Amino acid sequence: MKYIKWFLLFTFIIGVSWFIKVQFLNSIYLSSLTDEEQSIYYELKSNHDVAILKDSKPETVLKVYLHSVDKGDYEISYGLTNTISTKESYVTERKKANSDAYLIEEFRFIDSKFTYTSKYSGYFKVRNGKEFLMFKRDGIWKVEEVAFQ
Repeated sequence: MKYIKWFLLFTFIIGVSWFIKVQFLNSIYLSSLTDEEQSIYYELKSNHDVAILKDSKPETVLKVYLHSVDKGDYEISYGLTNTISTKESYVTERKKANSDAYLIEEFRFIDSKFTYTSKYSGYFKVRNGKEFLMFKRDGIWKVEEVAFQ
């Protein structure tokens, strides 16, 4: 009986460890930005020129985008978004919507594989079966504008 309790405890610990690894550590957003991504973020913060992302991978753009949303840097997230809104209306809407917590919670569990649907579009799978769409414009991947609720 004593060994069964130890076995069950050990099995539980292994199960919890696996869950944490799968749910949190495999998420591309929750892993910290690489030095290159951090450098891109700070350069965007200083000059807002998204041309530095030309030919970057979709994963890089998405991580920088989510990081900017998490930090409340709406001018950066605007530049990385495929939107028809003006910068002013986008920033105002983001501040009013107060949806950052929802966005980060909803999209932090992203499958690290980007699925190309064409040379200029693709998506990341999100935990609830939703897709995070991206489009390539002028050599730069842009995040499809997420509806704020």
